[in-house]
Amino acid sequence: FLTHFFGLLRASAPVPLDEVRRALLAGPYGVPEATADFLFVALAHAGLVSLLSGGRRLPLEFLNLSALDRGLAIAPGETIGREDRETLLGQCAFLAPAGGWEAFGLRQQREAWQAAVKFRDRAMALADEVEREAAKAARSSAFSGFGLDDLIARARQLREVADEVKPSLSTREGLERFLSAWRRQAPEEEDLALLERARDFLRDAGEEFLFIGYYVRHA
Repeated sequence: FLTHFFGLLRASAPVPLDEVRRALLAGPYGVPEATADFLFVALAHAGLVSLLSGGRRLPLEFLNLSALDRGLAIAPGETIGREDRETLLGQCAFLAPAGGWEAFGLRQQREAWQAAVKFRDRAMALADEVEREAAKAARSSAFSGFGLDDLIARARQLREVADEVKPSLSTREGLERFLSAWRRQAPEEEDLALLERARDFLRDAGEEFLFIGYYVRHA
């Protein structure tokens, strides 16, 4: 069905929404107007199509079934630009599925955005945990050589990047905002693993380390 639907759109120019409605109704699937309108809104929120009024894309926050008046047009969704794509593929490979991507289009863009939304929750929780454990460890001089200030700085940097992931945005807009923040903050993918290891050590072995240090000094 979706192959049929996207075959009704043109890459060169938007198509009047009424024209697509009529084609869906008259086509092999006989899609009623109300169902077609639901499809338009759902695909627009997924970033797979854009709905336009006067040549300008409708903001997602104003996009619902009641907004689909007779003057709208529809076009295929837009993919992120070259710079963002290079950042995504070169620096944020953790957003790709296990086998990576052989090509990059709207489907892969949607996958990357869904992964970014999941990354946001993981990164926020990790940053909070690292800051909390590092603050506790800083109370003891035994951890003075552990670079706790650097850990806290990396955790805050990660939180600032994650905070730029806004699930309410469209796929393209959301990815663009996230990737721009990634370039601006310049974290490294390896920072995630480093922060996780540091959190695990401080949380799970920190007290044991203090005990051993105390024993060695006072034995």
